Amino acid sequence: GLVLEGYRIPSYDKIVERVKQMHLRVPHTRFLGWDITVSESGEPLLIEANLRAPEIYFHQIGAGPLIQDEKLLKEIMDATR
Repeated sequence: GLVLEGYRIPSYDKIVERVKQMHLRVPHTRFLGWDITVSESGEPLLIEANLRAPEIYFHQIGAGPLIQDEKLLKEIMDATR
């Protein structure tokens, strides 16, 4: 019964930019899971980076497929083997 319609993730653009910057520090790892929070001042803070096997299945159970493009999905799956 939880409705998130109209809910905005605070500092979303900053989060995306920060994750892109952090990813450049680990170029040998193509597929990562980033756990991020936002400080009271609106700055993204890293909780943890999941380098080995980022978990996406739990999210998809509740929200449906994250990647609908089959070609892109295959490319990602091949890269994580």
